[in-house]
Amino acid sequence: MRGANQLGILAAVTISAGALLGGPAAAADEIPADSAVATFEFDVISAKETTMPGTTGTGVPAVKCKTFQSTKTAKNIFGSTLFKFHQKVTWCFNGTKITSASSKAWADSIATGWRYHGIQSEKTSGGAGKGSYTAWRQSKFCLTVPGTGAGCTSEKRPWIEQKVTKTGGTSSDSGM
Repeated sequence: MRGANQLGILAAVTISAGALLGGPAAAADEIPADSAVATFEFDVISAKETTMPGTTGTGVPAVKCKTFQSTKTAKNIFGSTLFKFHQKVTWCFNGTKITSASSKAWADSIATGWRYHGIQSEKTSGGAGKGSYTAWRQSKFCLTVPGTGAGCTSEKRPWIEQKVTKTGGTSSDSGM
């Protein structure tokens, strides 16, 4: 579903510690309901534009700088956040080219039972001297059952792709 600004995927994960160990599941062994079922949403947050020194009267285009942040949020069926994955692009442009560009990614709001395993893959293209800059990153989150030693019982690999342009335009896409 590339190109969609919002992605709704329902993933049911109902694994109990007892079932993982081959025995009957006791109520205390089960994954809490607020960690077990997730829907995934995509938020785009655009912020902060500044004009840097440069004049249009001298024939030199004024340089503007922006930041553009996108967030992939996993929520359970009750609306509680399970985790958030963010990517932010910061770039400067003058209407004819991008003068500088950088990006970073991070995770936060991680619910009990979920672990963040960092960035798994990333690529960028374009940037300074070009007409656009694209940043793509994919991370990994694992659902674990504490005390079982079973490791990752379910995993999600959210990704975010952002593109910014020499005129200040933005677009973003994501998936899970």
